[in-house]
Amino acid sequence: MNKIIKKIFTLAVTLCLGVLPMLAQNAKTGQADKILNGIVIGSDGDTPLAGVVIHSKENPKEIATTDAHGEYKFSVSPTTETVVFEMMGYDTKEIKVADTYLFTLVTMIVQANALEESVVVGFGTQKKESLVGAVQAVKPADLATSSSNLTTSFAGNIPGLIARQTSGEPGADGAAFYIRGISTFGANSSALIVLDGVEITSSMLNNIPTEAIESMSVLKDATATALYGSRGANGVLIVTTKEGRNSEKIAISASFDNTVSMPTIVQEVADGVQYMELYNEALYNVARQSGAAYVPFYSSEKIEGTRNHLDPYVYPNNDWYGMLFKDFAMNQRFNVSLRGGGKKVNYFLNEMFGTLVLVFGALCCLSLAWGKQDYAAASIVVGFIVWGLVTSMGGPTGPGLNPARDLMPRLLHAILPIPHKGSSRWGEAWIPVVAPIVGAIIGAWLFVFFFAS
Repeated sequence: MNKIIKKIFTLAVTLCLGVLPMLAQNAKTGQADKILNGIVIGSDGDTPLAGVVIHSKENPKEIATTDAHGEYKFSVSPTTETVVFEMMGYDTKEIKVADTYLFTLVTMIVQANALEESVVVGFGTQKKESLVGAVQAVKPADLATSSSNLTTSFAGNIPGLIARQTSGEPGADGAAFYIRGISTFGANSSALIVLDGVEITSSMLNNIPTEAIESMSVLKDATATALYGSRGANGVLIVTTKEGRNSEKIAISASFDNTVSMPTIVQEVADGVQYMELYNEALYNVARQSGAAYVPFYSSEKIEGTRNHLDPYVYPNNDWYGMLFKDFAMNQRFNVSLRGGGKKVNYFLNEMFGTLVLVFGALCCLSLAWGKQDYAAASIVVGFIVWGLVTSMGGPTGPGLNPARDLMPRLLHAILPIPHKGSSRWGEAWIPVVAPIVGAIIGAWLFVFFFAS
């Protein structure tokens, strides 16, 4: 009996020694660290960022950095829910571990105050502290005035710049400006204006709204000549406009300006009666000096008829100045800008615009006269429209353009037991449903607006 008990005990111990390590191994495997890898780039979309610090929000000891190519490989424990990306001069970015697809390509947004520390010079940027020349960085917000022209807002806002308005003619009321006075006599003394690397004139600059300007720099001394040659001898005004960028939030700005302008001095002009009397008087003086007979050009009957307003058609007395000019003029300006938005916004616009073009093109092909005469040819054209949309907008798989094309694959991905599958991304599943509907409505409305009788 003892031998049987010993054998059972030995067998039990053996099983425990063999099973427990397996259970431990399975438990460890179930709680294994998750490997995240990808690349980090700047908001310009092309520059990889090296030295970006990556750490767990819940476990600060879990840390990694990007290499010289912006690539990283980061291991996180099961308790980590959020991963943080940090770098000086860029906004801190947090990504949920569950959103695995977001780690493949991480975009860091430049801080707004970091842009103010840099000054655009020549064909690049430099830190303001490293410049040795006289360079003035101007904030576009300081130029946001009620003036309809950008150059007229320079006065009093840019040190060393003199703005002078020389004309009140409609469409030519821009200001002439000089940097540190007029440096030449009898020659062109206007400053060089560079917009996004291209030389422009001051009249072109007036057509740019203040809301579209990212930064503005004024080069005042020999630094301008060193960078731009003799054309920069009178100073250089460098203007950089805003560019599209990806961000987590969409920034919408709107502004409305209403200005009232009126002449300070109104020139008095003669009316019809005064003009006729003065004209006859001039003829009398000429005849008296020459000794010729005086013959009035305007008869007394016409003058008195005009004076007494007998008939506005026979004896007109028009106030031409009042008919051509108003006492005052109102100028209104509306500006709406949309900037930012992440992949979801781009995804929505891609699907909406693709469906808009498809619906509008299909209605044109199948509803117009030539399409009704030959449905086969119209169908071929519609096929080419679809081919163009797929190859130009949707990448390797093409745009969705309908809800079924996206929802069913997404649903099967969530249901089927696919090994090592990532997230089904249900947070953006509404986009291929709503965007095509919105695009189809806009496309049909445009067709009705332009072509429907």
